[in-house]
Parts: sequence; structure tokens; C-alpha cells
Amino acid sequence: MAARVLERIDVQDLPKRLPELRQRGLPAIVVGLFRHNPIELARARPSARELLRNVPVSVGPNYVDANLERVRRFLRGAPMPRRMGRTRSTFGAYLDLVGDRVGVRQVISEEPAPAELLDGIDLSPLDVDGVVSGNVDPYAVTSPDTAYALFFVAGLGNSSDLHTDGDGRDVVLYQGFGRKRVCLVPSSSAALVHPVAGFATVRLAAMSDGQRRAFLDYAGGWEHELLPGEALFMPAFIWHHFDYLEVSLSVAFRFGGVEDPLARELIRRVHLDQHTQAIIVATRDPDRADAGRRAAQRVLDAAGQRYWSASAKYRAVREVSVAAAQEVMAADPDRRLGGFIEVEDFLAGGLSGFYSTSPDGPSVTRRWWQRREFARDQVRRRARQLAYWA
Repeated sequence: MAARVLERIDVQDLPKRLPELRQRGLPAIVVGLFRHNPIELARARPSARELLRNVPVSVGPNYVDANLERVRRFLRGAPMPRRMGRTRSTFGAYLDLVGDRVGVRQVISEEPAPAELLDGIDLSPLDVDGVVSGNVDPYAVTSPDTAYALFFVAGLGNSSDLHTDGDGRDVVLYQGFGRKRVCLVPSSSAALVHPVAGFATVRLAAMSDGQRRAFLDYAGGWEHELLPGEALFMPAFIWHHFDYLEVSLSVAFRFGGVEDPLARELIRRVHLDQHTQAIIVATRDPDRADAGRRAAQRVLDAAGQRYWSASAKYRAVREVSVAAAQEVMAADPDRRLGGFIEVEDFLAGGLSGFYSTSPDGPSVTRRWWQRREFARDQVRRRARQLAYWA
């Protein structure tokens, strides 16, 4: 058994292929996209070090470690940390810290891409006219012809575990120095990764090579070893996992994304899970766009109602989104079904925080709602503390 092989598309053919890749949710390697740009200096560690030596960066724990620590604190009822041990450094100092050692868990993640790497970048084959260094509010409506550039650096042994991004934007990832293994799972197979919100509970990093390839074959996924200078196109909502096979640098360009107004409103107002993801993805497919928009409106109508509590709203909206998504996905020939019990069935209380903002109304009503939610959270936290101590 083997995962699918990524298609290679020459940059000259990309403009006519891009709509199909977006609509069908297909990744690809784009050949020649960054040819003759200064970013090519990042293909070798010595030249990247020379170019970026004094660039300030924020260094912190691998996000998997940070998320696991949050889960541990949640289970024992402990308060959540605001910052997980992040420190300021420079690019050169970070490379000195990492060297070629295995197991250094400090990483540079989602940092604004240095201007030195963006000079002269031409993303016109992607219908992108401008590039901005840094991230963007995931709920903001932005121009589809602007890309937002972030860079990532980590040492051998790190992984970015299987997850999907919730902002609905497409991504082109440029691989600088070092090698990465990328594993991709289509949105139609989301049920098979047993997700919690946008994170899979299937850990590819813990699998052997044979287990990982067997799972990707089962899920209809792709596996590819990214080499220096390669550019990977990932459509919105695809599930992706990276293993750092060497110390390596990557630059991600986030652009375009969901265009349908109802789908954008769904991203802004409704929690992300595999069901809302399926509805949004359907709006990008001409064959299912009308059904996707009808489903989106059903879920938005449910989210617009008043509820007694955040957890009550989560349960009600999720019930509608599950039914609406099943109708939309019934016409998807690539759909892969999961189990009849989902992880979210056990985590309604923890996942309802998306709706923690008090509903509209008089200030007295809003304050009463907020105090009631705070009291409920304290009761739940105390219960978790008692269970943990027991």
C-alpha cells in the first residue's frame, strides 16, 4: 500500500489549473514558481544564515507540546498560561541553538517572513498581486489578490501534527534549506482522522513508516518529501502534517480563500469542526455550491438564535451542522465515512468556548449571562480538580 503521489505542475500551466485544484481540493508541487527570486538564497543553510543572521525572531515550544500542556492543565482544572515560554532571539542565534542535534523542541513558528526573503516575489500565477509579511485575522475579509507570508524553522525530530487551518485560505509553502516530509489528507476524509475542532487525534508522528503509509492509503492521502526549492500548493481545509527530517526553513504564503459570503460568515460565526468544514468546502465546488450555500444558511440561522448558555448553543448548532453536512456530502464521490461516535460527542463543554461572548441585549442581561458562564466554568474546573486528585 502507498499514498498517492503529488502531481507536479509547471508554473506556466498553473493559471489554467488553479481553479480545478481549488474546487477539487487537490494539492500539487508547483515547479518554477520562485525561480530567480532572492528567496532562493534560503535553499542553502549557509546563505540563509548570512542573509538573515540578525533578523529578530520569537522562539517557543513546539505547538504540539504546548497543546498537550493545555490539555493537561484543563484536565486538572489549572489555569491556562497566556504565553508558553516564548523568548526573543535572532535567526543566527537560533541556528546556533539547534545545530544538527536531535530533539531540540524550541521552534520558530508562524513568524512574519523577513523582508529579505520577499524582495521581488512574483505570485501572479496564483492571481496574487501583493505580499504582506505577517499573519492576518482569520475572520477578516481580505483581498483575494494579497498573500500573507510567514516562516517556520525547526530542528530534526520536530513535527507539525495533522491539522487543518480554519481561515479558509489557500497556501503555497516554499521549502528553503533542509528536508521535510509532508502528509496530506483530503477534507472528504476528515472523519477518518477523528478530529477535535481543527486537530486530528490520529498521530502520524507516532507511526512507523509502514503504518503511516497504510493510513494515508486508507484515507486517500498523499506523502511527499519536500526538497529545498520546491513549492507545495495546499488548498483550503486540506489536512496536513510535517516531519522535520533535517533542520529546515519554510515560508508559507496564505492567499485567496473562501469567496462565498455565506461560507465566510460561517467561518466567522460558527465553530470549526469536520461538519462546518465540509459545508464550506462544498461552496467552492460548482457541482455542490448551491447545496453548500443552503446548508450554510441553515447553520447560520441556528447560530443566530438565543440560547441559555454557551454549551447549549454549541450542542444546538452542532446538531444542525451535522445534519446539514451529511446532506451536502452525500453527493461527494470521494467522501469517506468515519465511526458513528465522534470525539466531539464527549467534549461539548470544552469546545463551547467559541460561543463564550454574551448575546446581544441590555447591558444588565449581558453582565448576568457573563457571570453565570463564569460560575459554571468555575464549577466545572473544581470538578476536574477533584477528579484529578482522586
